[in-house]
Amino acid sequence: MTTTDQQQHLADPVDLLSSVKQFPVPVSVKALSQEKASARLDQAITDYREKRDELANANETLEKLRKTHRALLERSKAAEKAWKQDFMSSHGKQSKSVLEYQKQQAESRVQAEQHEDMIRLLEPKVEQLQLLTALARQTYESAAQAAKEVHAYSALLQNMQDLATAEQAQAVRDCLEPMFEHVAIETCNDPLYMAHFGIDTSKRLGRGFLSQLTQEENQQVNHDIEKRQLAAIGALFLKLLPLPNDCDEHQAVIPALSCEIPREAIQNSMATVRRLKELEAALARVSA
Repeated sequence: MTTTDQQQHLADPVDLLSSVKQFPVPVSVKALSQEKASARLDQAITDYREKRDELANANETLEKLRKTHRALLERSKAAEKAWKQDFMSSHGKQSKSVLEYQKQQAESRVQAEQHEDMIRLLEPKVEQLQLLTALARQTYESAAQAAKEVHAYSALLQNMQDLATAEQAQAVRDCLEPMFEHVAIETCNDPLYMAHFGIDTSKRLGRGFLSQLTQEENQQVNHDIEKRQLAAIGALFLKLLPLPNDCDEHQAVIPALSCEIPREAIQNSMATVRRLKELEAALARVSA
């Protein structure tokens, strides 16, 4: 293949990747361009941030109501205890302090009941927002992974194209044939491998053993030789250019809020949809 043919072939990354049987192509790379992947991710981030901001505000209100509700219950209990103590210490007289504590108990109890009603009304809304936020985050994470794949594969192919057309590429290609032949011979002389075909490799005939195999067995050996050849060149490449550590590969991910529910909570999509419908109906009854 000439350099011009090479450049034209590399111009369509999906066709190139699909033509390499050892190279699995992600669905995202087949379906999305870099522009579409970026636009999809931007929209997913916007939707997720909107949902989580709404959840954060509603959850903050709910937590404040719960905190106030607990305080009112404690105040009511304290006031009740105080008026009973004053009542008994005054031998049953309804003193001013007794009446004042009774008033505090009654007011705190009423306010606590009101807060309990508000909490009961707001809890379904917060649960609804938790589910919607979880679904939005799931979409965001999926879009982020797709964008990462699309951009990475595009950059990989562009850099491989530059590498393939570099002056050193021809020198590398010239070295591959003897190295590949050595891998083939070593495979045929591999006693453990060839034992699967009932071949004794003590004579070390290399490719000479292939004449003793059936056509189907020859196809299998040739297939395995190719795998070993590609593994050898790949291993050498990665030895010279090691993969980054896992910590270096992490993308900047939007951290989840403490009020968000875990991914496992929406694994059953049918149950999630059913619960959202139930919450929507409950909230509609409140608003009616």
